[in-house]
Amino acid sequence: MDNRAPLLTRVRYSYFIDLVDLSGNASRSDTVSYAILPKPILLSPENNANVAATDVVFQWNHTGATGYYRAVVLDSNREYVWHGDFYQSTEPDPLEIRFPVNIAMEQSGNSLYWRIDSFEYDFDMDMYIGSESEERLIFIQ
Repeated sequence: MDNRAPLLTRVRYSYFIDLVDLSGNASRSDTVSYAILPKPILLSPENNANVAATDVVFQWNHTGATGYYRAVVLDSNREYVWHGDFYQSTEPDPLEIRFPVNIAMEQSGNSLYWRIDSFEYDFDMDMYIGSESEERLIFIQ
């Protein structure tokens, strides 16, 4: 695969892996297929922002037709903390989802990573396709 060219969105990519051990035994994996969507455009909070535990709101802009978005929050070790789904309809930009205050209060004094994932069901492939935004780091006060 030519890794110098950007991946195109909504295009089906497939791959398999051939494994060979030192004795010459070989095995081929199943074929895996996927497609990606355009990445959500993060707005706020900014990277490395200090955020009050009582007012954590994740905002982003649309990236075309998407079935739904998911806000994902990880701790400083990139362990799962929380996720919230936003089912898109006709809302104008920016889109937003609030981080629950009770969870934010538990995380007070900690750094958290957040990102927005997008998903859409592809009927031709009979599976969900998606993408992940960049990750941002915030400090909960």
